[in-house]
Amino acid sequence: MYKDADALKWEDYMAETTFKLGNKGWAGVQVRKTDSENYLAFETSHQHKMHRLYRVTGGNAKTLASKSSTLNDATQDVELSLTVRGRKAFGYVNGVLVVSTADSLLDLGNTLGKGSA
Repeated sequence: MYKDADALKWEDYMAETTFKLGNKGWAGVQVRKTDSENYLAFETSHQHKMHRLYRVTGGNAKTLASKSSTLNDATQDVELSLTVRGRKAFGYVNGVLVVSTADSLLDLGNTLGKGSA
């Protein structure tokens, strides 16, 4: 969880994971998570053939960017990473940029929690 007051000063950060894609559902990473209703996420799905970058604020999800997936082997390892630089967010699959966006809620000091601008 994103609870450290000093962490609010961070402008740039990255989260990454490696996993087997599987055939069902979504898998990915979350950043700036203050609770289960406030975070930024990047996920991929073999089932839905899609990558998506979205934020959840006050429990409401908003897709910020999405792209069709070309991953076709659900048994292979997939490396997923989400990088945030200031108000810009970038989603990578196996080291290749697949989605990006800019969002004012990522401005320095916003936690994506209730009351964020």
